[in-house]
Amino acid sequence: NMISLNSHDMDYSPLLYKDGIVFTSTRVFETKKRKWFKSYKKKFSYLFFAKRDKRGQFINPKPLEGAINGRYHEGAATFNKEGNVMFFTRNNKKGKNQFGKIDLKVYTAKFNNGNWDETEEIKIINGDGFSTCHPTISSDGTKLFFASNRNGGYGGMDIYVSYLFDGEWQYPVNLGPEINTDGNEIFPFIADGNTLYFSS
Repeated sequence: NMISLNSHDMDYSPLLYKDGIVFTSTRVFETKKRKWFKSYKKKFSYLFFAKRDKRGQFINPKPLEGAINGRYHEGAATFNKEGNVMFFTRNNKKGKNQFGKIDLKVYTAKFNNGNWDETEEIKIINGDGFSTCHPTISSDGTKLFFASNRNGGYGGMDIYVSYLFDGEWQYPVNLGPEINTDGNEIFPFIADGNTLYFSS
């Protein structure tokens, strides 16, 4: 048990990053401005970073600095090879859509002067009325995989890929029936050597 990382709440989607680890958690934490709302009936998830000490242990998890952790859900991040661009999951701005459902979208952020800022929605892969989430990027930075429950899939959540062409992400492609089923395929992770891991 990674006691130094885990809390009484949900802690998931760990990803090694530089000299530490980034993960998603629903724990309560305090910022310079306010304490996050434990009184909420539904806890929200946020992104944390824990540095590795000289003994190789992860210590003192803290919320990512900058314009990342907002009022609603943030989580399931991935990073480009250089570590200066993050792709992450975020709620739509109102938290829920017109039907009262929580929709998720994929955003990017850039690392500047110790903070994550310049957050931007990847509009070509997102949409209103369905969720796009759990991004993972290939080591060469040209393929972005994610899960979505948009129309035209094989089941609930399917895994899709968007290709980078001339500096722009392209319209997503479903990975097809060899990967996707009539159930839910979620949390993809593309490893070095182009091996895809996912939950189903």
